[in-house]
Amino acid sequence: MCDARAATEAAAESLFGASSQQAQSTTDAWVAVGLTDAVCGGGGGTMHVSAIDMWYAKRGVNYTVYTKVTIVDEADSPVSNATVYLTMTLPDGSTASDSGATGSDGTVTFNLRSRQTGTYVSEVTDVTHASLTYDPAANVETSESLTVP
Repeated sequence: MCDARAATEAAAESLFGASSQQAQSTTDAWVAVGLTDAVCGGGGGTMHVSAIDMWYAKRGVNYTVYTKVTIVDEADSPVSNATVYLTMTLPDGSTASDSGATGSDGTVTFNLRSRQTGTYVSEVTDVTHASLTYDPAANVETSESLTVP
């Protein structure tokens, strides 16, 4: 339900403006039914990366390299609807960038298909959210590496 709250709040802000009566009424309606900022991990606090996990799977001649990023707030609660920006450096030095939204568990998983063997490095370059501020200084980690045989 917090995902629905965030989506409707974002829609109201996009359509009518962040300071509009419509945006405030949307937030008020969700709070009235118990989906407060504390419940949904919002409220103007901060968020950070608590974990980056990488693994790979071989499929034929290709490898699929996965990167799972976990975003939490200052109370270490999962943050949903955060947009995570990630850059992966491949073994040949080339890069691939992507972004994705976290789910209710605070995670988003990226994947890249490649034939290259060697070390892959995934780095979170930014995180955005409708009501939380990204605090990179609080990150448990900002990048992770994985060697694919």
